Amino acid sequence: MRDAAIFYRSACTKAGAVRIDLNGDAAGVVSPEEAADAVKSVAAMTAKWKANKAATKEAAARVEAEARAAVRAAEIEAAKPMPKGVNATKPKLHLKGMMT
Repeated sequence: MRDAAIFYRSACTKAGAVRIDLNGDAAGVVSPEEAADAVKSVAAMTAKWKANKAATKEAAARVEAEARAAVRAAEIEAAKPMPKGVNATKPKLHLKGMMT
């Protein structure tokens, strides 16, 4: 839809250009005021499209950076030495503060 709107408004940027209706018939002429308005709206639509594209790229870069950080954290966790022995998986019992 955006492309169609920009295409139509771009066609209306020339004063004196013939307007074409949905049936392909001539439907009037573009006035100088309408042409000036079309130039402004095409510029605004293009700027908005570029801003959205930049925001999308920025968001994608942020997600990619977070994914790299998660992978790195998983690699660090996997590289930690694993305890060995019979009691390696049992939790350690701490008796601090239990003295009377």
